[in-house]
Amino acid sequence: MSTTEPISLQSVKASDPEMASAPRAQIVDLFESAFNTKADAATSADEISERLATQLDALRVPPETLRDDEDEVDSIRWHVWSTLVASVQQIPADNHIQDRAVAILAGLARATSHTNWQNLEGLEICTRDAWQDPTRSFGQIANDDTYSAWVNLNAFMARLIAAGTVSWFELPIWEFRDALEESLDELSQRNKDTRLLVAVHWMRIAGKAVRDQALMGRDLDEAEARMLRGGELFAGKTGYTLERWEFWRQRFTEAKEQVSEPVRAAVDEALKHMVVVEGVIYR
Repeated sequence: MSTTEPISLQSVKASDPEMASAPRAQIVDLFESAFNTKADAATSADEISERLATQLDALRVPPETLRDDEDEVDSIRWHVWSTLVASVQQIPADNHIQDRAVAILAGLARATSHTNWQNLEGLEICTRDAWQDPTRSFGQIANDDTYSAWVNLNAFMARLIAAGTVSWFELPIWEFRDALEESLDELSQRNKDTRLLVAVHWMRIAGKAVRDQALMGRDLDEAEARMLRGGELFAGKTGYTLERWEFWRQRFTEAKEQVSEPVRAAVDEALKHMVVVEGVIYR
C-alpha cells in the first residue's frame, strides 16, 4: 500500500460539534485513511473497500443516542453516510482523490459479505439532505467555503453516476436546469459563476451518462415528469431528450458571456467535451 499526496479531512470535525464526537470523528479518520491509500499491485481498490467495510462494521453508537424506534444499523448507516457527504465536500472537485473515493464506494456497494453497505443503502437520503444550493439562499452566504463545498459535492456525485455506482439522474438535470434553463440576470456574479461551474462539472464528468439518458428517451410517469421538468427558458419535452441536450449546448454558449473569465474557460471545456461524448457514442 502507498499513500501519496494525502488530503486532510480533519476540518470536517471542526465544522460541527457532532463531527468531533463518536462515532463521527472515527468515521472521518477511517475515510481519510482509505481515501489517501492508493490502489496498486499490492493492494487493489476492492481490498481497500473490504478493509473499510470491516472497520465500519465494528462501529457502535452510544445506546443513549438511539431513539426508541431506531435500529442501531440504521443509525450507523446515517452517521457513516452523512459523514461521507460532509467529507467529500472538502475534497476539491478536480482532485484525483475524488476518483479514489468513488472506487472505494463502488467496492462497498459490491461487498456481499458486508450487507450494511451493499448498494450504498441510505446514502441517497443523506445526499438529498445535503443538497442545499447556496445560490438559492435568500440570505447572505458569508463563507466562501460554502460555495466550494457545493461545487465539490456536485463533482463527486457526478463521478458516482458516471461510474454507474448510483443512478440518481434527477441530480444532473436539476443543476442543468438551474444553470442553463433559468435566467441568470438577477443573480450575483458569485452565484452566476457557481451555477455554471456546477453544470460544467456535471457535463465534463458525467456527460456520457447524461447523453446516454437522452438517447434512451424513455417515457416518464407523472412524478418523474414533475421532477425532471424544464426551466422557464426551455419549452421542450420534460426529462432527458436530445432536444434538451442541444438546448444545453446553446445555453452554455450564451451563458458563458455572463460569467467570469476562469469559469468561461471551463465552459469552453464543457462544450468541447459534449462533442467528444457525441463522437464516443456514435463511433
